[in-house]
Amino acid sequence: MITGLETFAIPTFLTLAGNFAKCDTKPLPRIRTHVQNERVVHDSSKSHADLAQFQIDTISPYGSSVHTKVSGLMSGNINVSMSANIAWSTNPITKTSCVWYDEIDINLTSKPTIFIASEHKNNKCRYNVTLKHEQKHVKVDKQIISKFTPYFTREVKKAIRQISVVGPIRSDDVEQARIDMNNQIQRVIENVLDEMKVERRKRQQAVDSRQEYDRLSRLCGGR
Repeated sequence: MITGLETFAIPTFLTLAGNFAKCDTKPLPRIRTHVQNERVVHDSSKSHADLAQFQIDTISPYGSSVHTKVSGLMSGNINVSMSANIAWSTNPITKTSCVWYDEIDINLTSKPTIFIASEHKNNKCRYNVTLKHEQKHVKVDKQIISKFTPYFTREVKKAIRQISVVGPIRSDDVEQARIDMNNQIQRVIENVLDEMKVERRKRQQAVDSRQEYDRLSRLCGGR
């Protein structure tokens, strides 16, 4: 099983005009979290030797001293991205501005690929046994995403309440304020990602248990 976690931000903007001595409190922005589990890709073009060259996150339950063949792998990133609309209003006389979040979208995307060794193409039993095992890894990822989706939303909302409205600041500083605000939300998302990584690795390792590997080795005549 190979895993990856990525995050990036794409900010967009809204500009308004205003007349103020201080920044008024704004309602919480609309925060939406979207999940996209893409269709599983199946690849049986690589041999045992090819699959052994992949960087594998889970550890063999037999230890490094026991040589095992890699019959299959699940490779898939859980990509987490954020896009945000940041609004501001500027007093044309004082040249001061207030800055706040208008909308935030968090996107979680799973892109799994199941690799099965090419040596098993003509071995229906071993192919299907390996496929069912790798599908367990795909299922774990879906469960992890389902669990953490509301967590992303909750933690971002909590951070937004603390940020509220920035200003009044010099209108020339709006861009820096936008960057600072975006970085704060980004750190929140990365903190949740760190927790997701820990649980994901733990649960994926449980799939590759000694009991599971022993069970698989006994199937299909032990081949």
